[in-house]
Amino acid sequence: MAFSWTSLNSGDSIENEDLNEIHDNLNSIYSYLDLSRPGGSGAAWPGAWILNNGNSIKSDHPQELRDVTDYANDHWCSTHYSIYKSGVNSNN
Repeated sequence: MAFSWTSLNSGDSIENEDLNEIHDNLNSIYSYLDLSRPGGSGAAWPGAWILNNGNSIKSDHPQELRDVTDYANDHWCSTHYSIYKSGVNSNN
């Protein structure tokens, strides 16, 4: 699963579109892994999350990105991509 990212250079300001891009990519990960956070389906974003031009980026936006990322990291199935030792009896 590859994402296309908008280029950012050192010193560039973070724009709404940059956070929306991360938001959309996290939604793709949740969908691909068939993962849902409590309180909704998929990443279960609170409220209307997408930022439009002119909307201010608030401190809760990066925190929500962190929360969604942490939940995915803590709850994804570690064997989702693994075929290593797939024939080994796990009771041994």
